[in-house]
This record gives sequence, C-alpha cells and structure tokens, in this order.
Amino acid sequence: MGSAEECLPSVLQFIAAVQADPDVLYLDACAPVREFIEGFGGTVPPRPSKPQASAGSAGEEAKKAAEEEEEEEEDPDRMQPETDAPPPTPAGSGEDYEKAAEHKQKAADAKGSGDYARAVEEYTAALQAQTSALTFANRGDCLLKLRRPVAAVADCNSALVINPDSAKALKIKGKALRYLGRWEEAHVALSKAMAIDFDPDMSVICKLVEAKAKAIAEKKTTQRRKAEEERAAATAKKLEERRKAMEEAKARAKAEAAQQPPQSSPFEGGMPGGMPGGFDFGDPEIAAGLKNPKVQAAFAEMMSGGMSSAPGKIMELMSDPEVGPVLQKLMSKMGGMGGMGGMSDMMSKLMSNPKAMAAFQKAQQNPRIMQVLQEVMANPSAMSKYQNDPELQAILRDLQDVL
Repeated sequence: MGSAEECLPSVLQFIAAVQADPDVLYLDACAPVREFIEGFGGTVPPRPSKPQASAGSAGEEAKKAAEEEEEEEEDPDRMQPETDAPPPTPAGSGEDYEKAAEHKQKAADAKGSGDYARAVEEYTAALQAQTSALTFANRGDCLLKLRRPVAAVADCNSALVINPDSAKALKIKGKALRYLGRWEEAHVALSKAMAIDFDPDMSVICKLVEAKAKAIAEKKTTQRRKAEEERAAATAKKLEERRKAMEEAKARAKAEAAQQPPQSSPFEGGMPGGMPGGFDFGDPEIAAGLKNPKVQAAFAEMMSGGMSSAPGKIMELMSDPEVGPVLQKLMSKMGGMGGMGGMSDMMSKLMSNPKAMAAFQKAQQNPRIMQVLQEVMANPSAMSKYQNDPELQAILRDLQDVL
C-alpha cells in the first residue's frame, strides 16, 4: 500500500464517482467506506427510496416527472455517468522526465489525430514516469472527449491537488461537470478558471452554465421560501388548535363548576359550642383546615365542651399532624375572646402562656414525651414513674401552670 499522498488521486476518483452517482456509496463493497465516515463522526443517510405517490398526489408527481423529462430533453449534450473503471493512477511521483516527455509527445500526436484512447494510454505512461498537474489535466481532457466525464473530473481533481490554480484543470473540470448536469459545481470551476486565465473560446459554455446555475439558485430560494411558509403555517395552525383546545377546556370546567351545588361553610348555621358570631375565618390556612372532616369534628367537640374534663384528649389532638396546626392557629386568632364557655381552661392557659406553649411545641416533636404527657394528664399519679427523666421533668416544669 502506498503513502497517503500516493493514494489521494484514487480517492478523488472514487469521490467523483459517488458525486456522479450517490447510489455507489450503498454498494456492499463500499461498507468499509461507510464505516470509516461514521467512525469519524459523520453520518451516512439511509439510502433514499422512491416514495409511492398517493392517489391525491399522483397528478402532481406525474407533472413533476414530466417537467424533469422536459429538462432532460432540453439538454441533448448531457452525458450519463460512465460505468467503466477509471484509468490507473500512478502510485508515486517518478522523476524520469525524459521518459515522461516521450510519452507526452506520443499522447499529443494521438490526441491530434483523434485517437483519444491511445492518448489516454500514453498520458498514463507519462504519469507513471513523472506526475504533473498538466499531464493529469490533459488526460482528463481526452477522457472527456471519450465521453467519460466522471473519470475526467477525477483527473482534474488530482491535478488541482498538485496545483490548485491550474486553469486548464479547472476548465476541463467545469466542462465535465456541465455534461454531467452538475451546473452549480460547473459554474464554480469555470468562474475560477476564467478569473485565472480568461479564454474567449469558453464564453458560450460559461454563459450557459451561469444561466443554469442562476435558475437552480432561484428555484432553491423559491423552494426554501415555500418550505418556510409551510412550516410557519403549520406552526400557526398548531398554536391555533392548542388555543382553541385550552378555551374549550376552560369553558367545560366553567360549565361543570356551574352545575355543582355551592359549597357551604363547615359551620354554616351557627358556630358550635357558643362560638362568637362574626369570627373571621378568612385566614386561608384556617379555611383550608376546616374543610378537613377530622379537624371539623375535633373543633366542634372542643368548642362544645366535650373535652373540658379530658385534657389528655386535647393533648392528643394538639399532637395530631392534621388537627394540631389548625387548632393552634384558631387559638391564636381567638385570643381572649369571650363566649367560649365550653373551651377547656387548660387550653386557655396554654395559649396565654408563651413559656408553656413553647414547652408544648417542643413536646410535640417527641412522640414519646407526648405519650407520657397524655398518660400524666389522665392519671397525675403516673408522674412518679418519670421523676428521673430530666428531659421530661424540664418540660413538665414549664407546663406546671397549665397542668
């Protein structure tokens, strides 16, 4: 295997073949090439398949096919990409200038007599003796005359690797691309060639290529604009559908809410236990808590005096994670309000004694202490069992005025 530089012309020929016929890349023999591209982070798109036209679009597809056919008919000079193997590319750069000159002279003679196949053979021999951009370009010219545009493009690419400003290679490449119908690429090559070495004999083909490339660019612009408009219209349609769906959902929710009976206050018709009228239940935490049946039952029992002789029960409720916070909030709102004859005296003392309230809140964080407090409040004699518990004794001292 030669060096990377020696293999480059063959690589360029392969690239030219793929550009002329992308299906080449999907041949089984090209699997290593696809793996190489993907290994370097590239993406080989799936092999395009011809979509089956639906009944609704059959006419449109037929019209497009007719237009493409018409375009083909308008370019009688178009050449089909050849299937012949390209001529051999020298593995290295030789230094036998005399031998190269001899073969180039023979190639020129054959070319002058119209024997382009013989000229290609002689140029190949010259390249094997000594490679040069001009020799590649001359062989490419002969290949194009043999109606082998793909091989001609590959030879011109090899020439441009050696000399990127080879006007002859650019001209022949531009002509070959023109015959392949690759108008935009042909325009690029010919424009650069004419800028390097203006050739009036190329004016006709340059004007044709420029006009075709311009038409293609305009068509692409129109297609791109149309695609953007279609995407914008599709986006606007989705947004409008989403807006309508939201409005419909909102209307349904409003209608369902209108059909529901109005929710009454948990204490509508009078507060239990002599709760003073006009008490403000506008606090959102209290309002939300009073919707909990468990809280409603506890509050009603407490206000009716059902707990005045059961302080242990009150302590149990105050330690309840659902009931306790709401009751504490209610007690802070009630303050020293009158008309609460059923309220436990212990609760009133607890709410009016910050030190005792702090001790109680601390006890709430310890399930064991809350259990002991309930036991002691239900049976004061049980306190003797815990006289050696310093944590419990500290809390009991702070609660002694309440208990």
